Formats: sequence, structure tokens, C-alpha cells
Amino acid sequence: MSHYHEDHGWIGAVPGEPIVVDRSRRVAGITFTLWTTAHDGAAGCRMGLSRSMRFRLDGVTVLHTGDLGDVDDAWLKAAGRVDLLLLPVGGVYTLPPERALALMDAVAPRWCIPMHYRSDAVRLDMATRDEFVARLGTRPVTSGGHTFHPGLPPGVVLLDPASESP
Repeated sequence: MSHYHEDHGWIGAVPGEPIVVDRSRRVAGITFTLWTTAHDGAAGCRMGLSRSMRFRLDGVTVLHTGDLGDVDDAWLKAAGRVDLLLLPVGGVYTLPPERALALMDAVAPRWCIPMHYRSDAVRLDMATRDEFVARLGTRPVTSGGHTFHPGLPPGVVLLDPASESP
């Protein structure tokens, strides 16, 4: 869990007794490495702190940035080599689309899934996913439907939010 804001830390909808990964630890044979980040561009002074999370699953190194508002050399070093980058692109609460794109280029993942953007289901004052995609230029974009799998071609993978599915 990147942080405990109500849009991220509500586990009440999860049945049973879920295991919360909110610190570096090993769970079910998977090693999760978390590190603290600024939720905003003011060193966390406006919106607090968040966490980025890195783990490896089925041979794929995944990096979930959390609500990332700023990046420095230490963050990039902690990120390391990444296969799948889960990247907020909506701005306001996270990196704006142009900075998200620069981060994607710096990390150079095999795949990148944009997240945390305005949509029909999320009507917050953020940029849309299309605003991020419009900045991609000639970078490859694939529609992944509702699931990611390592057989998808490299590039940006657009997943269909479950709340917007037919």
C-alpha cells in the first residue's frame, strides 16, 4: 500500500483478512521493497508522503510508483531495472503528464501502464490518460483490455478500468 489516504488505504472492500504490504517484507514468497517518496512537488509538505513499491512476480520486475510527486537521483537508483512500470500520469496529486513521460523515459521499462488520471469513473481535476498518450509521439501503445500479461508487445499498455467496462 503506497499510503493511507482514503482512495488508497481502504481495505474494507476486500473480503477475508488481506495481508497489507505497507513496508518492505516478504509475503507468499514475494519480496516487496518499499521506499518513502514525496506525494507532491513540495517534499511532501502539501499532501504528505507516499511509498514506491518494487517486487518481482513470474519473472517480471514490477515498480508501482505510488502517488509520486517528485523524483530525484536516489529514487531512480532505488527503482533500478524495471520491466513493468505502473505510473501516475494525471498531475495535481502526482506527476503531470510531461514529467511522467520524462520519468518513463528515464526508467526505460519494457512496459508502462498509466494510472491515476481523470476518467468517466474518476472525475477529479486531473489530466486524462489521453493527455498522456498524446505526448508519446512514436512510442508504441498497446491496448491490454482488462489484464496485463508478459506476452504483450513492449511499450505503453492501456488497460480498461474495470468500472468502465461494458
